Amino acid sequence: MPAFLRKTMFPAAFAALFALVAGGFIFSACSRGTSPGKAPAKAADPQTPQRIVSIAPGVTEAIFFLGEQRRLVGRTDHCNYPPDAKKIPSIGGFGEPGIERIVALKPDLVLMTNSSSYPSYGKLKSLGLNVVDLEPQTLDDVFEMVIEIGRMLGVERKAKERVATLRKVVETVRARHAREPNAPRVYVEIDYGPIFTVGKQGFLNDMADILGCKNIFADIDQAYPQVSVEAVILRDPEVIFLGHGTHGESALERVRARPGWERISAVRTGRVFGDLDPDLYHRPSPRLVQGLLEMEERIYRKQ
Repeated sequence: MPAFLRKTMFPAAFAALFALVAGGFIFSACSRGTSPGKAPAKAADPQTPQRIVSIAPGVTEAIFFLGEQRRLVGRTDHCNYPPDAKKIPSIGGFGEPGIERIVALKPDLVLMTNSSSYPSYGKLKSLGLNVVDLEPQTLDDVFEMVIEIGRMLGVERKAKERVATLRKVVETVRARHAREPNAPRVYVEIDYGPIFTVGKQGFLNDMADILGCKNIFADIDQAYPQVSVEAVILRDPEVIFLGHGTHGESALERVRARPGWERISAVRTGRVFGDLDPDLYHRPSPRLVQGLLEMEERIYRKQ
């Protein structure tokens, strides 16, 4: 059982999520064959894509989540979850995938996310490939993306069922924090030097709302705005998440060493976290729900 599911802080939510992921996502290796005592899988529908190249880690995770990874013939260097994804041939990086490698794989579907402005999108389209650019911005968009992938693969019903379970977990978390008397002020740092954080747009701001928190930069109508050091200090977050490596230092030590940051509430109380896998809240994938639960545990753990 994955470590995050062994926690007992919120058993109902963890149990619901475990029932889903154990069936086809985290423990997905068994889906390549047929388990004893179970009926064989249905034959592939020739009318649905059977050779898919994913040029987005979130898409790769969504396809594994649906148990349809046998259709994946290509993925990017960044598609590293679940571990079995690394066994699929890589076509290069996310921003500049190897066009020739993609063509050689003879895909009947190429999936991307928020990439229609990239040169690779136009190049692949010009070669006559079936390219779909999915554009999830909010948490609900991510869930709808999974359903849309399911529709394209002919497994829409399964996709809706699995997404419904994720949504139940999210609503359980939302209900727990619907009446937080003092919404904690949260700052999520995407990068430092210069500082990029989370604005109003995007699923990370949604996650803060669900957790009964206030994203200190929710007034900026962008997904990942650049902000100043002074703005962070002035807005005085009570919880800080570092979405990048701490290079051997503890997250608290690293932030406390920044001039002026020792005055920030989160630093004074030690509520600075750098131990959460950034992929759990940076990638538009089903694992955002796991990220939500892990953020909840850190924000509301007893001091």
